Amino acid sequence: MHEFTLDPEALVCHYSEGTVIGPELKKLFPQGFEKPYNAAILVYNYKYDPEENTSNPNAPVTFLGAVSCDLD
Repeated sequence: MHEFTLDPEALVCHYSEGTVIGPELKKLFPQGFEKPYNAAILVYNYKYDPEENTSNPNAPVTFLGAVSCDLD
């Protein structure tokens, strides 16, 4: 949990690989989020196919995006 923020980098910076993921999210949201968030769920090593993405506006979480992250 984090204080509510519009800044994607601030939301994930404390997570593992957050210093890599944060700048990539900032590229997706250069003006910041449209509404504030206070938590993030990060899923690593997931093969994401945007063609198979189906949005559910009633879902309890908001999908923000997928970014590459080199996990050694």
